[in-house]
Amino acid sequence: IRKEALVRNIGSFANFLKLACIESGNTVNFTNISNEIGVSHPTISEYYRILEDCMLVERIEPLSDSITRKRLNKSPKFIIFDLGIKRIGAQEPFNPGVKQMSLLFEQFIGLELCRMLNQLSIQGKLLFWRSHDGPEVDYVINLNGKYVPIEVKWTDKPSRADIKHLLVFKDEYKVSGPSYVICRCHMPMLLADNVFAMPWQDLPKIVEKLISNT
Repeated sequence: IRKEALVRNIGSFANFLKLACIESGNTVNFTNISNEIGVSHPTISEYYRILEDCMLVERIEPLSDSITRKRLNKSPKFIIFDLGIKRIGAQEPFNPGVKQMSLLFEQFIGLELCRMLNQLSIQGKLLFWRSHDGPEVDYVINLNGKYVPIEVKWTDKPSRADIKHLLVFKDEYKVSGPSYVICRCHMPMLLADNVFAMPWQDLPKIVEKLISNT
């Protein structure tokens, strides 16, 4: 970035890059970041565009269409392409705690989904869903208007408590196919009608199944 002179103030960009690592996986508040660094809102947008062009982040847009909810999140989230680099850039401790591992696991699954969809040339898009009044789903694969909601949980013992937001989503968007909780369980589990807990290692099988059904 310095060599190609993609930004005028490399110091401000370096500060931005640290915040981008810290905020990786979260919905972006451009105003807060611009205030923190002392550059304009459009400059922050341009900084993120540079990271996209350099393939340093994956951009995930929100699903903002809803019949019943007026206030859905409309800000994207960005995930740093390599979680080791993300952790170094954010200056995280060497041994992450359970909460941090949960956040890293969620981002890891998001990155894997992005890469699988790209590599397999699926006519679909990875989104997320978040309402201002509480419910949220980590990832939603949109396959030509058919939604596949996915929750990510850092647990090896998934339960119905882990699918409450999936059930809300299924009801509001009338999901006809399977919904998933991706976690650390050792084998697939049926948690509710057409809602499955799956080992994260089975993610390729899930994506391949989606392809065969489209």
